[in-house]
Amino acid sequence: MDRLISPPINHQIITYRLLRAISESLEPQSVAYLAVEKVSELTGWPTVAILSPNANGLMVVRAAMGSLLTDVGIHGRAYRTGDTQMVNDLIGDSDEGPTYQKLYSALSIPMMRSRQRLGVFSVENDEPFTPGDMLLAESMAEVIALALDHAELYEQSQQRLAAQTALQEATATITTSLELPVLLNRIAEQMCRAIDATSTYICTYERNSTSSAVLAEYISQSASSLERVSDLGTTYFLPEQLSHDMTFLEQGELAVFYLDDAHLSATMRAHMAQFGAQTVMMIPLIIGGDTIAYAELWDSRHRRQFTDNEVALCRGIAQHAAIALENARLFQAIRQEHGRFQALIGAATDGIILVGIDGRILLINPPGFTFLQLEGTPEEWIGRSVQEGIAWLQQEWPQAAYVIETETKRLAAGDGTAGEGEFEMPPHTIHWRNLPVLLDGQPLGRLIMLRDITREHALEKMRDDLTHTMVHDLRGPLTAISISLESLQMMEQMGHINPERRLQTIERASSSTQKLLELVESILELSRLESGRLQLSYQPVTLPELVAGVVDRQLPLAREKEIEIAYHFPDSLPPLTVDRTLIERVLQNLLHNALKFTPNGGHVCVTGQQDREQPLSALITVSDSGSGVPVEMQAHLFEKFSRGMQRERGSGLGLYFCRMVVEAHHGRIWLANSSVAGTAIQFTLPLCPESQLAQTAPAG
Repeated sequence: MDRLISPPINHQIITYRLLRAISESLEPQSVAYLAVEKVSELTGWPTVAILSPNANGLMVVRAAMGSLLTDVGIHGRAYRTGDTQMVNDLIGDSDEGPTYQKLYSALSIPMMRSRQRLGVFSVENDEPFTPGDMLLAESMAEVIALALDHAELYEQSQQRLAAQTALQEATATITTSLELPVLLNRIAEQMCRAIDATSTYICTYERNSTSSAVLAEYISQSASSLERVSDLGTTYFLPEQLSHDMTFLEQGELAVFYLDDAHLSATMRAHMAQFGAQTVMMIPLIIGGDTIAYAELWDSRHRRQFTDNEVALCRGIAQHAAIALENARLFQAIRQEHGRFQALIGAATDGIILVGIDGRILLINPPGFTFLQLEGTPEEWIGRSVQEGIAWLQQEWPQAAYVIETETKRLAAGDGTAGEGEFEMPPHTIHWRNLPVLLDGQPLGRLIMLRDITREHALEKMRDDLTHTMVHDLRGPLTAISISLESLQMMEQMGHINPERRLQTIERASSSTQKLLELVESILELSRLESGRLQLSYQPVTLPELVAGVVDRQLPLAREKEIEIAYHFPDSLPPLTVDRTLIERVLQNLLHNALKFTPNGGHVCVTGQQDREQPLSALITVSDSGSGVPVEMQAHLFEKFSRGMQRERGSGLGLYFCRMVVEAHHGRIWLANSSVAGTAIQFTLPLCPESQLAQTAPAG
């Protein structure tokens, strides 16, 4: 191509054409390549180059057309001084080899924008440059500097925009979900895309064990085939992975590892080589000055130097990741605590109602809902006002409504102390407590506790009845003993003692003493049965044998009242395995009661058979022809100190003793029938296992 003459008009045209050509791109490196190509095309200069300083301050070629013959000296001077450097009649090797030399000229023009040096525009020619050529070259340098500056500004703005977008996305990620895996996977992807890494991993950091586990990962499309292996859940021992001091994690410092680093540990090198990593950057995730995790950014394409902007961006996203991780952990902990709290509230037998400072119900558990007998379901009352509850209670339970309304007015008047009391909701008595709920001294609401104390009142009455019964039952024998002793003393003082009368008095005192001892022994045995401390002495025994012995001891009372006692048992009924002494007392109590409540001339019957529902048990029935158990007593017949109003009532321990003994034998006892025609009580006892039947069978 012919070299162009350079009058001013041609300079403007050439400069304009160059500006149009290089304005088509906004990527700095593309602008540099387009510039040298267009300058070479427009001027015919054989060598055109753009140079810029590297990190060490040395001038390096950024883009070039042709072979640059001049050394870096001329370009360095132009860059340092800011002045154009022109050298004519230089000698260099020709294309035919170093033995053939040729003359050439060189221009090196600094590229300046706003007093900032961007680099050097250099051209070389095989003829000396004219002043017009220098003027044209300076104009081109100015145009190229303008285009490069705009491109670099655009690139920086795009980088800032990408960084801001990445940070905004990281911020948004924190608010989109509190599920830890979802959060961390999204942040790993954002971090990877933000700096164009090939993969990213977020790992725990356990300070005490110096171990880590992979929580989340993102593997990009540009990752190598070796890199495309999931590492989720893998645990690593950090001292083996890292060869140098690990304090960078504790101090929150960033670290970069290279596969070709001579100081890299063998374990880390093997790990990077196994998965194809050339560069790995580790960034701590810090909360409150403590490292709680870290991120690893991998590049499997080349040995990569991360820019300050890339590092700053990764640190920003890492901080968001740390916040997300901590928030998710707190959320998980709160959810677990809330679950435990809900389980405790739901399992509580007491009613629990939490009321906010605005008077609305924040929580009510099923027992509390049941105690107040509200309409609907507990969930339907959440958010409703206490006044609605009072209005509902006034319809059915005005006393409860009055108590709650009085407490509400007391609190509204400024009295924030705890309250306590009782109200009746027949047939129940409810004890209530109204407690303040505070956080850092500030009121959050009120906690109302409801407890059904109906049974406690019944137990308290039972205790009173027990004391009265025991005093009454013990006073009778003691009084008889006291009177007998006083009678004997009076006889001795009078000096004439009737032997027969003296014997009767002693027998009466002895009988009362025996009755007193039996009553005390019954109470002690019941206590041992209730606590499980009474050891049963099991032995095989036939039911007819047991019943016959007990009937013999009850015959005097039966003959006195002319009551017929009968008992029937099938021959096939196997022996029982029981504590003989205790079961004899059970039969004795039942037969004695049957005889006591059966009118003269009546009958009592004892039967036994193998239980159809439980073949390994015997079903025994004691029936009579008495007037039956009063209706009001039937549900409490086997309770402790349960006594009717009949004239023949006892201490209230007999049937309770029977129940405790039968249940100790893993049987059960119940009222089978009660009417004006008579009463029948049934109970079950265990039969002998087959292995013991041979031992109880008669020989021969």
